[in-house]
Amino acid sequence: EVGAGGGSIVWMDKAGSLKVGPQSAGAAPGPVCYDTGGEQPTVTDANLVLGYLNPQALAGGSVSLNADMARTVIQQKIATPLGRDPLETAYGIHTIANANMMRAVKAVTTYRGRDPRDFTLFAFGGSGGVHAVSLAREMEIKRVVIPPAAGVFSALGLLFSDVEHNLSRAFLSRTSQISPEELTSHYKALEQDVLRHMGVDPREVTLRRSADLRYVGQAFELSLPVRSGTLGDREVRDTERVFEDEHEKTYGHRLSGEKPIETVSLGVTGSVKTDRPDSFQMPSAERKGDLRKRVAYFGPEVGEIDTPVVTRGDLLANPRGGPLILEEYDATAVVPPGWTASIDPQGQVVIEVKK
Repeated sequence: EVGAGGGSIVWMDKAGSLKVGPQSAGAAPGPVCYDTGGEQPTVTDANLVLGYLNPQALAGGSVSLNADMARTVIQQKIATPLGRDPLETAYGIHTIANANMMRAVKAVTTYRGRDPRDFTLFAFGGSGGVHAVSLAREMEIKRVVIPPAAGVFSALGLLFSDVEHNLSRAFLSRTSQISPEELTSHYKALEQDVLRHMGVDPREVTLRRSADLRYVGQAFELSLPVRSGTLGDREVRDTERVFEDEHEKTYGHRLSGEKPIETVSLGVTGSVKTDRPDSFQMPSAERKGDLRKRVAYFGPEVGEIDTPVVTRGDLLANPRGGPLILEEYDATAVVPPGWTASIDPQGQVVIEVKK
């Protein structure tokens, strides 16, 4: 999953190297192009210079933008000191922002023994779609999905999510030395604490147990589900087997008989179903008829191209090949050359490598 921080400030360190973040302009004063007092260039300013964002306004016209201010601040504070063209500099900023996001994606894929090429990249946030395909291309991910209402995806998530409460406690012990009675006692105590903290009828709460295990000497654990109820020796042995299966799936090997297994901590999660609709249906997106165009820059190998600007509704009839820019009230997405965008039955935009 990828969300992009368009307010990340762009700066140069003492060695003259270009940096993006971790400082942010935030909502106030915001990027320079908002014309609300911001003085430091941001990723949003760079994306505006590249032609990826609407040069007049965002959010249906409610947030005015000043493209000239964005170009000027990038020219004065970054491009001129580097001796570079503003457009080339803006693309460099965009690329560095992608590299920062790539580290976050790797933290949940390659660093956990999973190949990102086996996954679909899910992009949300107002600017997530601006960076998603470039990021996917670098990681050899073949498919990007942008959900309906991507710009307010986190807010929708809160409305549709169950209420949960998590508690855990340290429990460092080799599994060969664990007493099932002691383990059951710890879980029951945690479950009582969870129920007390949630403050609702216990009959409405679903409880799930987990345990973090590792081979002795490892620095990282794997979290595994544990059966509810009273535990016996067989359940402890089953947990060892599940751990070794998951270790092999995650890291490609197991150390059966070579390293003992130990439990690091125990956890309990309580969840309560909330009143919510069974599904979220976006209103039908209308087609705009004649497509607008604007010039967008796709790197030194491609340069500037007249790029169609479409809505989600424009993709309903047939897939469209890039380059194109998907512009919605709450979000923008960029489809570079060599990729194709379409709408799936759930109303999601699916962007795939052109076959």
